[in-house]
Amino acid sequence: MIDVSEHSTDQHRRIAHLNTHSRWSELAPSVQPLVTESIPARVESFPAALCTIAGEIGSDAADEYVRPTNDDLEDVLEPVVTAVTLLEGYVTLRLAVLHGDGKTTADTPNASDRDAMLLASDYLHAGSYAAVAETPVSDQRRLELYRVSIGGSSELSHRFLGASDATSAPDEDGDTVDALEARASLAETAGVIGATAVGTPTETRTALRRYSHAMMSALVRHSEATAVDADPKTRAARVLFGTTQRGNVYDGAETTVSPAVEDALEAARESLGSLVDSGGIDATSPAFTRLERATHLPFHRD
Repeated sequence: MIDVSEHSTDQHRRIAHLNTHSRWSELAPSVQPLVTESIPARVESFPAALCTIAGEIGSDAADEYVRPTNDDLEDVLEPVVTAVTLLEGYVTLRLAVLHGDGKTTADTPNASDRDAMLLASDYLHAGSYAAVAETPVSDQRRLELYRVSIGGSSELSHRFLGASDATSAPDEDGDTVDALEARASLAETAGVIGATAVGTPTETRTALRRYSHAMMSALVRHSEATAVDADPKTRAARVLFGTTQRGNVYDGAETTVSPAVEDALEAARESLGSLVDSGGIDATSPAFTRLERATHLPFHRD
């Protein structure tokens, strides 16, 4: 299990060493706080947790001649997890620009705020690619990582375009379909890039992609439809990271969830079956157990 405690909250350090084209201090005063505030603490980021656990479990499925050693695994995953957290900040800001409902603003942003948010999001997007460049893997695998990043960015662009359509109808839980899918696309990219970094076979990556998409869809729908003190995505991240004990989250009773959430959770569980069928995955391993346990998390509380 990867230890995230040492580098989970120092956002300035995680960003600054990745920026090879400009210094942190050169960011405009209106942009700096937006960049900082949009990046989640790693231990609370569900995409970061997906990336990390995909690397852990994907390493077991990878050919022994291409996967990193246990000693090297954390060094390989560190840059791609950083890339994911920067990309998550980018998504947060872009959705805030579109809907005015992000972490950095409560109302629809004015023109000046909007420009600053776009600049900050562009900075984070570029930083995500810079992080990928630092991954200590072969040139061929780094090219694969870039392909995953480009594919994820392209998919996000399509989702943002759809979410910006004034005629885009909200789903049953109050979110537009494209805004929800933007978050799910982020999760897909997180899972696949973590698996790709360690040389995971295509079939295993596909199963992890489906799991990531389904879980984020379920968690976003559930968090928006339920008045809870703790974000289900944060609780799910803690489970995947292995930082929460089962006794601390289970309350012994299930809460009511919508059919859409139930369908997404079932899709996530089915993807775990495909993950085992893909070969090389131990269904009794701690990492797989955490993946399975997270599919029940919307019915739990801290």
